Amino acid sequence: MSWIMDKDQHESRLNHLLQTGAFRDAKLPLGQSRRQFAHRALKRWYKFNEGCDIITAERTWRQLKADMKGYDLPAPDPKALVSYHSIPSTPQTHLVLDPHGRILAYKFRVPLNLIATLASSSEQLPPKSVQCQRRGHFECSHFALWADSSPDLMMSSEYQKQLPHSEAFLQANDKLYRWLGHQLRLLSPELYCLYSRVDRHLGPSQHRLGGAWHGTVVNRQIGSSEDLRAHKEWKDWPKGLNAVVFWGDYTGGGLVAYNLGLF
Repeated sequence: MSWIMDKDQHESRLNHLLQTGAFRDAKLPLGQSRRQFAHRALKRWYKFNEGCDIITAERTWRQLKADMKGYDLPAPDPKALVSYHSIPSTPQTHLVLDPHGRILAYKFRVPLNLIATLASSSEQLPPKSVQCQRRGHFECSHFALWADSSPDLMMSSEYQKQLPHSEAFLQANDKLYRWLGHQLRLLSPELYCLYSRVDRHLGPSQHRLGGAWHGTVVNRQIGSSEDLRAHKEWKDWPKGLNAVVFWGDYTGGGLVAYNLGLF
């Protein structure tokens, strides 16, 4: 997969982006057509991904999907990390594909001003009791649309209980959500449009609580723990892509996707 395409490939991808409707909700600059806006966005996308490290995982998407069954997931042996493919924390983008070319992960740099806003706005959320989670001891808030055991979509109880602070947090990070959503729009326009379909089922006072996504999870005050286990998002939609953004003062650590052999 090449991010630097020739003119014919560019026109083909540009037409595809417009035909899927991924730019239907884009805010257009005055005097600029939707096609012109998408054309320039795609050109910037090529520039943004120059030197992208494309990694082909050994396991297929279907094999990874099968891993979602069950609850318990033992932590990997730290000694095994020496054999894993390391993805450094650099401005370089990285794309992880399965052997059939299906997108598994995409790592890219988030502008520092958006991270700064995320950090400052998170401090304005009401404090919660620190609970013992599978990944350690920390505060966890879920602001999302839910319909687990109901035919109707609902705003999560944590979002409602923390109003107006929860809504203020989402509004403060609107530029971050739009930035992340724009990356998804260019990376997988079909998925971007699929997520937006929920809008037709929302009530007059409801809206998505994660930009292009349906919700946001905010983890704060993450500390160390002697009893850490690997975390499995066993209820996530396996065909989707989550956006994970880190912030804070780090003294060490990393993110390990051990079923992919990556860290």
